[in-house]
Amino acid sequence: MKKILDNKILNTIISIIEGIICVFLFCLVVITLFQRVKGSFFDYRIYTVASESMIPNYNVGDVLLVSKVDLKDIKVGDAVTYIGEATSIKDMIITHRVEKIEKDKGIYYFHTKGIANNIEDPIVEGKQIIGKVTYKFRSLSFIGRITTDPFKIFFFVTVPIAFLIAVEIIKTIRDKDDEDDEEDIPIRKKINIIEEPKQQEEEKKEDEKQLEPTSDEQVEENKDIND
Repeated sequence: MKKILDNKILNTIISIIEGIICVFLFCLVVITLFQRVKGSFFDYRIYTVASESMIPNYNVGDVLLVSKVDLKDIKVGDAVTYIGEATSIKDMIITHRVEKIEKDKGIYYFHTKGIANNIEDPIVEGKQIIGKVTYKFRSLSFIGRITTDPFKIFFFVTVPIAFLIAVEIIKTIRDKDDEDDEEDIPIRKKINIIEEPKQQEEEKKEDEKQLEPTSDEQVEENKDIND
Protein backbone atom coordinates (compact mmCIF):
# COMPACT_ATOMS: atom_id res chain seq x y z
CA MET A 1 0.00 0.00 0.00
CA LYS A 2 2.81 2.41 0.91
CA LYS A 3 4.56 1.76 -2.42
CA ILE A 4 1.36 2.67 -4.26
CA LEU A 5 0.96 5.87 -2.24
CA ASP A 6 4.58 6.86 -2.93
CA ASN A 7 4.31 6.29 -6.69
CA LYS A 8 5.31 9.61 -8.30
CA ILE A 9 3.40 9.06 -11.56
CA LEU A 10 0.21 8.15 -9.72
CA ASN A 11 0.57 11.18 -7.43
CA THR A 12 1.05 13.44 -10.45
CA ILE A 13 -2.09 12.08 -12.14
CA ILE A 14 -4.10 12.52 -8.92
CA SER A 15 -2.83 16.11 -8.56
CA ILE A 16 -3.92 16.93 -12.13
CA ILE A 17 -7.38 15.43 -11.54
CA GLU A 18 -7.66 17.39 -8.27
CA GLY A 19 -6.80 20.61 -10.11
CA ILE A 20 -9.40 19.97 -12.83
CA ILE A 21 -12.08 19.20 -10.24
CA CYS A 22 -11.26 22.33 -8.22
CA VAL A 23 -11.46 24.54 -11.34
CA PHE A 24 -14.74 22.87 -12.35
CA LEU A 25 -16.31 23.37 -8.92
CA PHE A 26 -15.03 26.96 -8.78
CA CYS A 27 -16.69 27.75 -12.13
CA LEU A 28 -19.90 26.12 -10.93
CA VAL A 29 -19.91 28.30 -7.81
CA VAL A 30 -19.15 31.45 -9.84
CA ILE A 31 -22.00 30.75 -12.27
CA THR A 32 -24.39 30.13 -9.39
CA LEU A 33 -23.35 33.33 -7.61
CA PHE A 34 -23.72 35.44 -10.75
CA GLN A 35 -27.24 34.09 -11.17
CA ARG A 36 -28.13 34.92 -7.57
CA VAL A 37 -26.52 38.35 -7.38
CA LYS A 38 -28.60 41.07 -9.01
CA GLY A 39 -25.77 43.57 -9.34
CA SER A 40 -23.49 43.89 -12.35
CA PHE A 41 -19.72 43.75 -12.71
CA PHE A 42 -18.41 46.60 -14.87
CA ASP A 43 -21.81 46.69 -16.63
CA TYR A 44 -21.66 42.96 -17.33
CA ARG A 45 -23.86 40.19 -16.00
CA ILE A 46 -24.02 36.45 -16.51
CA TYR A 47 -27.29 34.57 -16.95
CA THR A 48 -28.17 30.95 -17.58
CA VAL A 49 -30.91 30.10 -20.07
CA ALA A 50 -33.81 28.46 -18.22
CA SER A 51 -36.25 27.67 -21.04
CA GLU A 52 -36.32 26.40 -24.62
CA SER A 53 -37.76 29.61 -26.07
CA MET A 54 -34.52 30.62 -27.80
CA ILE A 55 -33.65 27.28 -29.42
CA PRO A 56 -31.68 26.80 -31.68
CA ASN A 57 -29.59 29.88 -30.79
CA TYR A 58 -29.53 29.17 -27.06
CA ASN A 59 -30.27 25.91 -25.27
CA VAL A 60 -31.34 25.34 -21.68
CA GLY A 61 -28.30 25.76 -19.44
CA ASP A 62 -26.33 27.97 -21.83
CA VAL A 63 -24.39 30.69 -20.01
CA LEU A 64 -24.74 34.12 -21.59
CA LEU A 65 -22.78 37.32 -21.06
CA VAL A 66 -25.12 40.32 -21.04
CA SER A 67 -23.69 43.83 -21.27
CA LYS A 68 -25.39 47.12 -20.57
CA VAL A 69 -25.73 49.20 -23.75
CA ASP A 70 -27.42 52.41 -24.86
CA LEU A 71 -30.93 51.68 -26.07
CA LYS A 72 -30.14 53.38 -29.39
CA ASP A 73 -27.45 50.73 -30.03
CA ILE A 74 -29.95 47.85 -29.86
CA LYS A 75 -30.93 46.60 -33.31
CA VAL A 76 -33.60 44.28 -34.67
CA GLY A 77 -32.31 40.71 -34.39
CA ASP A 78 -30.35 41.35 -31.19
CA ALA A 79 -31.06 39.16 -28.17
CA VAL A 80 -31.88 41.33 -25.17
CA THR A 81 -32.40 40.51 -21.51
CA TYR A 82 -35.18 42.34 -19.71
CA ILE A 83 -37.32 42.24 -16.56
CA GLY A 84 -40.94 41.36 -17.21
CA GLU A 85 -43.64 43.74 -15.98
CA ALA A 86 -46.76 42.16 -17.46
CA THR A 87 -48.84 40.06 -15.06
CA SER A 88 -47.91 36.71 -16.63
CA ILE A 89 -44.14 37.38 -16.55
CA LYS A 90 -43.84 39.93 -13.75
CA ASP A 91 -40.32 40.17 -12.25
CA MET A 92 -39.09 37.33 -14.49
CA ILE A 93 -35.76 37.80 -16.27
CA ILE A 94 -36.25 36.97 -19.94
CA THR A 95 -33.86 36.82 -22.88
CA HIS A 96 -35.58 37.07 -26.27
CA ARG A 97 -34.86 38.40 -29.73
CA VAL A 98 -35.87 41.92 -30.80
CA GLU A 99 -38.43 41.80 -33.62
CA LYS A 100 -39.32 45.49 -33.87
CA ILE A 101 -38.32 48.80 -32.28
CA GLU A 102 -40.54 51.86 -31.80
CA LYS A 103 -39.81 55.25 -30.29
CA ASP A 104 -42.42 57.64 -28.99
CA LYS A 105 -41.66 60.92 -27.21
CA GLY A 106 -38.09 59.80 -26.53
CA ILE A 107 -39.18 56.46 -25.03
CA TYR A 108 -38.09 53.21 -26.69
CA TYR A 109 -40.50 50.30 -27.03
CA PHE A 110 -39.24 46.87 -28.06
CA HIS A 111 -41.24 44.05 -29.59
CA THR A 112 -39.54 40.81 -28.52
CA LYS A 113 -40.23 37.12 -29.05
CA GLY A 114 -38.58 33.81 -28.34
CA ILE A 115 -37.30 32.17 -31.51
CA ALA A 116 -39.18 28.95 -30.70
CA ASN A 117 -42.31 30.79 -29.53
CA ASN A 118 -45.33 31.50 -31.71
CA ILE A 119 -46.58 34.46 -29.69
CA GLU A 120 -44.81 37.78 -29.26
CA ASP A 121 -44.00 39.02 -25.74
CA PRO A 122 -45.83 41.94 -24.15
CA ILE A 123 -44.22 45.18 -25.36
CA VAL A 124 -40.99 45.93 -23.47
CA GLU A 125 -40.27 49.51 -22.45
CA GLY A 126 -36.68 50.76 -22.53
CA LYS A 127 -36.42 50.98 -18.74
CA GLN A 128 -37.02 47.21 -18.51
CA ILE A 129 -33.95 46.37 -20.58
CA ILE A 130 -31.01 44.96 -18.57
CA GLY A 131 -28.69 44.62 -21.54
CA LYS A 132 -27.85 42.88 -24.78
CA VAL A 133 -26.42 39.39 -25.14
CA THR A 134 -22.84 39.82 -26.34
CA TYR A 135 -21.36 36.36 -25.85
CA LYS A 136 -22.21 32.73 -25.12
CA PHE A 137 -19.68 30.85 -22.98
CA ARG A 138 -19.30 27.41 -24.56
CA SER A 139 -17.24 25.81 -21.80
CA LEU A 140 -19.29 27.38 -19.00
CA SER A 141 -22.48 26.39 -20.82
CA PHE A 142 -21.52 22.75 -20.29
CA ILE A 143 -21.32 23.45 -16.56
CA GLY A 144 -24.56 25.47 -16.71
CA ARG A 145 -26.43 22.52 -18.21
CA ILE A 146 -25.37 20.42 -15.25
CA THR A 147 -27.26 22.70 -12.86
CA THR A 148 -30.53 22.01 -14.69
CA ASP A 149 -30.50 18.24 -14.14
CA PRO A 150 -30.54 16.65 -10.63
CA PHE A 151 -28.82 13.49 -11.90
CA LYS A 152 -26.04 15.54 -13.51
CA ILE A 153 -25.64 17.54 -10.31
CA PHE A 154 -25.20 14.32 -8.36
CA PHE A 155 -22.75 12.79 -10.84
CA PHE A 156 -20.67 15.87 -11.64
CA VAL A 157 -20.69 17.45 -8.17
CA THR A 158 -21.13 14.77 -5.51
CA VAL A 159 -18.76 12.27 -7.13
CA PRO A 160 -15.88 14.78 -7.60
CA ILE A 161 -16.28 16.00 -4.02
CA ALA A 162 -16.22 12.38 -2.79
CA PHE A 163 -13.03 11.85 -4.83
CA LEU A 164 -11.37 14.89 -3.21
CA ILE A 165 -12.35 13.65 0.25
CA ALA A 166 -10.96 10.17 -0.51
CA VAL A 167 -7.68 11.66 -1.74
CA GLU A 168 -7.33 13.74 1.43
CA ILE A 169 -7.94 10.64 3.58
CA ILE A 170 -5.27 8.72 1.65
CA LYS A 171 -2.81 11.62 2.05
CA THR A 172 -3.51 11.71 5.78
CA ILE A 173 -2.80 7.98 6.07
CA ARG A 174 0.44 8.38 4.10
CA ASP A 175 1.59 11.31 6.23
CA LYS A 176 0.79 9.35 9.40
CA ASP A 177 2.88 6.41 8.15
CA ASP A 178 5.76 8.77 7.36
CA GLU A 179 5.55 10.26 10.86
CA ASP A 180 5.62 6.78 12.40
CA ASP A 181 8.70 5.91 10.34
CA GLU A 182 10.42 9.10 11.50
CA GLU A 183 9.60 8.27 15.12
CA ASP A 184 11.06 4.76 14.69
CA ILE A 185 14.43 6.09 13.50
CA PRO A 186 15.61 7.48 16.90
CA ILE A 187 14.45 4.29 18.61
CA ARG A 188 16.44 2.17 16.15
CA LYS A 189 19.48 4.37 16.74
CA LYS A 190 19.18 3.90 20.50
CA ILE A 191 18.90 0.15 20.08
CA ASN A 192 21.98 0.16 17.86
CA ILE A 193 23.91 2.24 20.43
CA ILE A 194 23.03 -0.26 23.16
CA GLU A 195 23.66 -3.37 21.07
CA GLU A 196 26.93 -2.18 19.51
CA PRO A 197 29.03 -2.29 22.74
CA LYS A 198 27.55 -5.69 23.57
CA GLN A 199 28.46 -6.97 20.15
CA GLN A 200 31.98 -5.54 20.47
CA GLU A 201 32.38 -7.16 23.89
CA GLU A 202 31.21 -10.51 22.55
CA GLU A 203 33.63 -10.25 19.63
CA LYS A 204 36.46 -9.43 22.05
CA LYS A 205 35.65 -12.44 24.22
CA GLU A 206 35.53 -14.61 21.12
CA ASP A 207 38.98 -13.36 20.06
CA GLU A 208 40.41 -14.01 23.54
CA LYS A 209 38.93 -17.47 23.55
CA GLN A 210 40.56 -18.25 20.23
CA LEU A 211 43.92 -17.09 21.62
CA GLU A 212 43.73 -19.36 24.70
CA PRO A 213 45.63 -22.72 24.24
CA THR A 214 43.62 -25.91 24.25
CA SER A 215 44.25 -28.69 26.84
CA ASP A 216 46.25 -30.76 24.30
CA GLU A 217 48.44 -27.81 23.51
CA GLN A 218 49.06 -27.24 27.25
CA VAL A 219 50.07 -30.90 27.76
CA GLU A 220 52.45 -30.75 24.81
CA GLU A 221 53.92 -27.51 26.10
CA ASN A 222 54.49 -28.98 29.61
CA LYS A 223 56.15 -32.02 28.12
CA ASP A 224 58.58 -29.88 26.20
CA ILE A 225 59.44 -28.00 29.36
CA ASN A 226 60.05 -31.24 31.36
CA ASP A 227 62.26 -32.60 28.63
